[in-house]
Amino acid sequence: MTNNFHANAFSEKNSDTFTAASALQSDFGTHNGTNLVQNATASHFEGLNTESELSSEASSEKTHNINEVFESEHPPWYKDALKDIAYYLRAHKFNEYDRRYNRLGDNVARTNFQYFPKPPLRSLHWEVHRYCEPSFLHCVDYLRKKLKHVALSRQDDTSIVAQENNWEANSTKLIQINEECIRMRKLDEEIAEPFEGPLERYQWRATASYFMCWFVMNEVPDLKHIDGFCDNFAYCLDNNTGPNNRDIRAVDKEPFACALYSFCPDPCCPNKHVTQKETCLNDPKNPCFQENSAGYRECLLRKGENKEFSDIILNRWNVSCTCSRKGFIWNSLYGICVDEDECLNSKLHGCNAEGEACLNTPGGFSCVCKWGYYYSKEKKKCMVSSAISKIKLNSKLESQNGNKTNRWELFVSTVLRIIGKPSAGRRNRISHVLIILGNSFVNSVGRILIETSKR
Repeated sequence: MTNNFHANAFSEKNSDTFTAASALQSDFGTHNGTNLVQNATASHFEGLNTESELSSEASSEKTHNINEVFESEHPPWYKDALKDIAYYLRAHKFNEYDRRYNRLGDNVARTNFQYFPKPPLRSLHWEVHRYCEPSFLHCVDYLRKKLKHVALSRQDDTSIVAQENNWEANSTKLIQINEECIRMRKLDEEIAEPFEGPLERYQWRATASYFMCWFVMNEVPDLKHIDGFCDNFAYCLDNNTGPNNRDIRAVDKEPFACALYSFCPDPCCPNKHVTQKETCLNDPKNPCFQENSAGYRECLLRKGENKEFSDIILNRWNVSCTCSRKGFIWNSLYGICVDEDECLNSKLHGCNAEGEACLNTPGGFSCVCKWGYYYSKEKKKCMVSSAISKIKLNSKLESQNGNKTNRWELFVSTVLRIIGKPSAGRRNRISHVLIILGNSFVNSVGRILIETSKR
């Protein structure tokens, strides 16, 4: 059976293929951001020099906490590996098209910077899943080894070379290097080494992006600052922007900014190039645009609220918008501002728990007196009502019927017992019992019974 990708590429690995359906149902698909990432900052690099050793290490269980600091030093290749991975997946994000449905890229929209593949991959790339599932560091080591064999690497990209050497966009050296960069880029697009074609590369990079974005959302510490040049499309020299595009989302000094820019789509601002914040705020594709007026359209993607791996694959992002109406909050599920129930949080309403109850209203709340209390204008608070004593059952009657704990049952059984005895004094007995019970409601019913018995 073949899938959306090369049949030959996976014919020997079908047993390791991870289907999208199982991703949503298996223990892997229900990761909540702890199991996998707990290992992210606790693995050791010793013994990761060969593929077999990497596989052996990847299968071991670890229980370290996500915030644990490395006890051993990073290997010399580690920082460059993160830069190379960010570059290669950034090329996929901004320049790749969906090769599952388009053989040629002419006139095909590039949408990876807006959202992950729609529909999602039918199966994750077996090899990426195999090495990235155990831990973050095993994933980095595997990805960087794979990238050694690609035609166009980060070190050969014109935009990276220009920034590292502070070359002007029109310098002779830069023009010559860019020609070679373009040649290698075309070679990479056509042959797609070390993969079995562009289709497998698409699956590989999409799967790697899933995992790396998921690591970002779980705030793996090593992704906080990649220390590289991120403000480029990883596509040689861009004639419109020059060596660096100055995208405001790619400023690496901001925590996780470069990682987000390289690995994740931007559901808040699904634009390829942004140099001003207003571009995002006033874009109709901004989730906060439709429901809010100008000045209330800022969209926030909080990493801590997007840790589910299956939700990332399915583009189910939790974003937050500022609602212009007081007392309303953003609901990502419905994509609109909904009334906030302040009564669910005592810190929001401040009603007196002793005599007051919180009543939620559209855009606000009210503190009302509980049952059995009334509002005293003199004391300006809810006081116990004296009417409570009038509706309590007579204590003597209760003691005589100690086995009847339910007052309503006691009332009904008593009335029925009396009514059921035909005698000349029935009317007086009914009146006597109802007076003892003392309930205003019962008295009303009693008066009706008495008037009826007179007829």
